[in-house]
Amino acid sequence: MFVDGCFWHCCPEHGTVPKSNQAYWIPKLSRNVDRDRVTDRGLREAGWRVLRFWEHVSPEEANAEILRSLAEV
Repeated sequence: MFVDGCFWHCCPEHGTVPKSNQAYWIPKLSRNVDRDRVTDRGLREAGWRVLRFWEHVSPEEANAEILRSLAEV
């Protein structure tokens, strides 16, 4: 289970790109997202179930999703 920060992982609802130094930030944030996908793929290939939640998701909502996922096992 991962809890991804909206800024650092480019949340489609709350992610923002800084107005200054975009030449640094855009590739940096893109690499974070790319690394997330590589990590997810590697874990799934190793037999793990991967759950990712945005930081703005309530603990109750995340817990419900975790329980649903466990019920599928």
